[in-house]
Amino acid sequence: MRTLVMAISAVVMVGACSKAGGGEDAQAQTQTAPVTVTVAEPTSTSVGEADKAAILAANHLEANPLGLVRNECGDMVTPQFIPANVGLGDTILFVMVGGPDGGYTCYGDGPDLHLMKKDPAQWREIYASRGGFMVILPTTHGGAHDLAFGGPGMSHARYRWNGASYAQSGEVSDDELSAAPSLPSG
Repeated sequence: MRTLVMAISAVVMVGACSKAGGGEDAQAQTQTAPVTVTVAEPTSTSVGEADKAAILAANHLEANPLGLVRNECGDMVTPQFIPANVGLGDTILFVMVGGPDGGYTCYGDGPDLHLMKKDPAQWREIYASRGGFMVILPTTHGGAHDLAFGGPGMSHARYRWNGASYAQSGEVSDDELSAAPSLPSG
C-alpha cells in the first residue's frame, strides 16, 4: 500500500452574475485542498511501449519521437499510463492532461480519463470521464470494482461493471470516497 497526497482544484464563482457573460462583478477563484488517499499497489507498475502505442491507437492518437501527444487544445503533452487494478485483468488508466498553455483547462477542472481493458486482440475503452478523477471503490459487481467519478461536490456518480463496460448506477458520498484509491494522483 502507498499513501498519496493529491491536490484537488475547484473553481468557485464569487459575486453576482447579473450581466451577460458574468460581467465585472463575477470572479472565478481556484482553491486547492490537499487530500490524502491510500492506493493499493497495481499488479504491474509499468506499461510497455507496445501497450502504450496500442492504447494511443485505440484513442486515435499517435506520439511523436519524444513521446508527446497533441491534446484537444493543440498542446503537445506527455500522456500518463497508470495500471489500475479493478479486477478485470489488464486495465490501464490513460490520462490526457492540459498543456503549458492551458493546464487542466483543456478538459475542465481535471484531465481526460480513459480506462482501457486489454482484450485478446486489442485495447478498448470501458470507462471515460472528464474534469475530475477516477476512484476505485471497494464494492464489486460482476467481478469488477465499482468506480466513482470524483471531483468537486457533495456526491459523485457511481459506475458499475455490466459485463462489457462501466455504466452509471447511482451516486456515492464524499465519505465513501475518503478511503478509496483515486487516480490520477495529481
